[in-house]
Amino acid sequence: MKSWFCAAAVLAATASISPCYAQQAPATVAQLLAVCRDQSAQACRGPILDAGFGSDFGGCTLPESERLVAQVVAWLAQHPDEQTKSAGAGIEDAFVSLYNCRS
Repeated sequence: MKSWFCAAAVLAATASISPCYAQQAPATVAQLLAVCRDQSAQACRGPILDAGFGSDFGGCTLPESERLVAQVVAWLAQHPDEQTKSAGAGIEDAFVSLYNCRS
């Protein structure tokens, strides 16, 4: 999977190959939380927003993006049992718990 760190670089369509392609999206919840903790808030938004607004969740209303990211990160941090799950599965669990979404 291409890195979500570099969506702006891809959209900018620069003439050179972006170094962003070398980066990978976090595979696990623990890796996602490390990105959110150790890098900019922008770096951790991608997979959460992609999951929230790029998925077929039904039966729920998601908050605006900044609040969504903060709430999902907080929920994941409070659930150590989620740490070894894939980032996508953990984010989905957070949506189900926080917003009563169904996939």
